[in-house]
Amino acid sequence: MDVTFEDEKGGKHTVTLEKGDNGWTSSDPTLIPDSNGDKATIPADNVKDNSEVTGVAKDPSGNESDPSTVTSKTDVLPTVSISVETTSTDVNGDGFTGIASVNGTVMDVPATIEDKDDSTGLVYTVSLNHVTTTDVTVTVTLGSGAGHSDAADYSDIGGAQHNGKIGLHGDTGKVTYDGATTVTIVIPAGSKSVSFIVDPTLEANQDAFNAEGMEKVVATITGTSDNVTAATDIVDNAGASATGVIYDGNAISLRNLDGDFTLKYSLSSSVAEKGDFGYTIGANSGENDPMVTTDYNDTVYVGYYQSGKETTSYSNVANSQDNGPDGTKTDGNQSITTVDLGAGDDLMVIRGNMLANTRVYTGEGNDTFTMDGMNTALRVMYAGSYIFTESGDDIVTIKRTGVTNAGQIYLGSGSDTFIQGDATDNNDTTLSGLLDLGSGTKDISNMPKEYLSVYQDGSNLSLGNDNNIDTATDVNTVTIYGSVSGEILGGYGSDNITVTKNLTGNISVGDNADTLTAGWIYGGATVSMGDGNDTVTVTDGAYNTTISLGAGDDVFDSTGATLGSAATTIDGGEGNDTIKIGTISNGNITIDAGAGDDIVVLTKDYDTKPVGNQGSINGGEGSDTLVLAGNISVNLATGKNEGIAGFEKVDMTVGSDLKAGNTAQLVKLTASDVLGMNDNSTLYISGGANDKVDLGADGAGSLGTFTATATTVKATALDGIEHTYTLYSSVSGANVYIDNNIIDANGVI
Repeated sequence: MDVTFEDEKGGKHTVTLEKGDNGWTSSDPTLIPDSNGDKATIPADNVKDNSEVTGVAKDPSGNESDPSTVTSKTDVLPTVSISVETTSTDVNGDGFTGIASVNGTVMDVPATIEDKDDSTGLVYTVSLNHVTTTDVTVTVTLGSGAGHSDAADYSDIGGAQHNGKIGLHGDTGKVTYDGATTVTIVIPAGSKSVSFIVDPTLEANQDAFNAEGMEKVVATITGTSDNVTAATDIVDNAGASATGVIYDGNAISLRNLDGDFTLKYSLSSSVAEKGDFGYTIGANSGENDPMVTTDYNDTVYVGYYQSGKETTSYSNVANSQDNGPDGTKTDGNQSITTVDLGAGDDLMVIRGNMLANTRVYTGEGNDTFTMDGMNTALRVMYAGSYIFTESGDDIVTIKRTGVTNAGQIYLGSGSDTFIQGDATDNNDTTLSGLLDLGSGTKDISNMPKEYLSVYQDGSNLSLGNDNNIDTATDVNTVTIYGSVSGEILGGYGSDNITVTKNLTGNISVGDNADTLTAGWIYGGATVSMGDGNDTVTVTDGAYNTTISLGAGDDVFDSTGATLGSAATTIDGGEGNDTIKIGTISNGNITIDAGAGDDIVVLTKDYDTKPVGNQGSINGGEGSDTLVLAGNISVNLATGKNEGIAGFEKVDMTVGSDLKAGNTAQLVKLTASDVLGMNDNSTLYISGGANDKVDLGADGAGSLGTFTATATTVKATALDGIEHTYTLYSSVSGANVYIDNNIIDANGVI
């Protein structure tokens, strides 16, 4: 087929099209491109508007058809529009969003935050609805004025932490920025779109109280080349213009915080201190105002300048009876101050204290919360103050407590760290309130009524959504340089707690492999370690307390401490436990290793007769071993509310570390002691050449009522070596198997 037509400049052309199995082949593809289908199309730019186009068909024999003529239509120019996306994503990979007014409608729009990453920002895409054969030039103007960004937000600024830019995003096209409000985009012929990125500048932090609000970046098409037309309407934040949001990446620094400070409502002019902000705070706050916290990485300083430099102010978080006209919209109470940091890895540092009727929600993410507690005449936290760190691996540091820390602290789910005081000059702190490490269970979240799930303005915007349930893989670390008179609760996670001074309160850490190290435990304190392989270490002493190790292969170590002087109970529970005892003072002491093959280590002399009331030590059910470690003497005689029972073995081959040792020990016993020792009235005694066994418990070498027999057995002691034992029996039915290493050294007296 021969096609004859006139181009836009009046030139005459004839192009031959040949039909094949795969479509049409053109003799001049620049005028009429080849086609894979049943049709061939002359591009609109190649034919003159309203001109005749004539086609004549030919068969293989050269026979021609009658000419067929049509009139070309007037060209419809491509339409150019603009849209926006973000390359900034949260921990879930979702794009950042913000709230902005678009064409009179408040909606979520793409957002970015000032940071040090030049790959994150707002990406605006200028698109054609169909390609052209010539380049297209588009002019985009960035809105300015109140609430909008300006050139300083994406330009080089002296001292900036990161200088932003506006430039080409991708490999196609050309982008030119005039340094003010105009961006010029060139879409090459044959291409459908070109994108440019707005990467915001992160300014230097100032030695001042300051906060910069959210800024809109409204990009509007204000000019085009003649070969396209611009979109005139805006649909779903695209078309004639597109709107994005830049969040401030600098720290928010406040002189004091006496009102709500949340994702949606913030300090109003009625409570904000004059001149402390970089923008004007209205009497009311709302969705169109600058958000002071976000669902991204926020930094909030109270009593510190934006640079992190401390001030001379105590700078508390406190409640205000005024709290602005929006004071009830977050928490439903005009006089409660609520801080909501939202999602993201947030940082909040308070130079002063948290007073009554205050709440801090750090939200999802790995958050850090630090409180200096500079006003030591007050409590660092009052009973009516709450910290909810929620999900994530969070760190809470309370540097000073003043009178005490009476606050209610819920670390929520995740592997969390809590530090109170420090090892040098702030080591006399006291936790008198509640520290919850994530004690919720599958049946109950364990959160208090003060923990609100949504904002109280009817919007159902999420406020607190954590279940306070740790998983078995979560690991919590607590270090208190001082004392605990309050309560510490744990859950399914592994909890590791250190109290350097006094524990007079209660600790219950739930199931898992948990550890507790404390200086003194007394004052009616209770410790419940729950199921799991737990370790409790007492460094100074314990009395008037109950310590329950729970099920599991647990370790209790008080080798450097003193037990007793008041009612004291150590309960090993089920499992193969190791209980190491140092000095036992006068007092009502009960040590019960419980069911399982337990080891109780004595590192000091034990004798109920001359001292009196040395306490009761019972190995419980199972095959239990009493270890004598160090150069000590132990009398197995029992008395009222005291004595040693429930053991099948006495081992003098190892030290307190349960490794082989050769110090000299002496064990005293009589037949009656053995008869009351266990159900079998049989005792095995392992030792070495330095050890002695006084069978009469009188030092006279009479062997009491025992007689050596010819019966021998072999068994492995705790030193890991097989020993040979000789039976000493009594007519009373008591049987003692004594290590031949002791016998051969004349150690049986």
